[in-house]
Amino acid sequence: MPEKAIVFIIGAGRSGTSALTRVLSLCGCTLPEAVRGSHSDNPKGYWEPVEGAMLNRSFEIQHGTFASDPTVRFQECALEEQVKEDFVRQLQSFLSRCPRADALVVKNPSITTLMQFWLEAARREGFSTKVAICIRHPGEWHASMASMGKRGGVTMSVEWANAAWLKLNLLAERYSRGLPRVFIEYRNLVADWRAQIPRLQNALAIELTPDETAIDEFLTPGLYRQRCAGAIKETFGYSWTRRVYEALRLAARDRPLDVDALDEIYQAYHAFERSFRMANEEFEAFKAVASARNPNTLAENATVWIAGRDF
Repeated sequence: MPEKAIVFIIGAGRSGTSALTRVLSLCGCTLPEAVRGSHSDNPKGYWEPVEGAMLNRSFEIQHGTFASDPTVRFQECALEEQVKEDFVRQLQSFLSRCPRADALVVKNPSITTLMQFWLEAARREGFSTKVAICIRHPGEWHASMASMGKRGGVTMSVEWANAAWLKLNLLAERYSRGLPRVFIEYRNLVADWRAQIPRLQNALAIELTPDETAIDEFLTPGLYRQRCAGAIKETFGYSWTRRVYEALRLAARDRPLDVDALDEIYQAYHAFERSFRMANEEFEAFKAVASARNPNTLAENATVWIAGRDF
């Protein structure tokens, strides 16, 4: 029985994951049966499995996180073995009901942060796992996320955007090491998708037979709505965002990937984010207690607390 492949499309959502998924499906790859359709935020379709997305979202809610969570709180939490096993079984059940084609393509932004569970589910189902990582200029990603958030009444600052972009791209790279993988930059895909097909075939060892007319009709310039080629706005006091983008951008051109630099940045970001998150959580807890004791004299309570005479 020939080995069946599964291609996970990962990276930060709004980085061309939907576009790449559709292109692969127009090259002979297979999608799960029920996929999300078009929406004002994605007028040509998301192409991600409805059931898989619901399983991911339910698990994220259960553990207090989300795809655009800039923190590493979920990566730090020690889940009970039964919790992990239950989730893997749910994912395996979903995958077992997907079409058994030569190459099944599965995409959902949350797979990036839940990769360990999806990999195990795919292994149990006997799939040969491949990974395509979509990357996009941080400024474009922020503009796309901000545009989507504005319609939902959410404002995404450049600080939040940089943190989420950095975390998601670092995790996508870390979690896919050792697997057949390829990096695809969104602007390259839209500009010349034909040049990306040989890269996908060679890196993932899958056969692709493009329906050129259908892909040309789908992958129009209008699909690439937020464009940015300017300098990256750094918000951490260090050039982490620029360095990660440069490393991944070069990988998307088949240049060597500086894994050591990415490891260094991930460890630095992990420590940075965790320290400030914990400090802020403790301060918010103190503020709530102090305010509850006497809402009108919060400043006085703070002075007393700092002096060690209260709290």
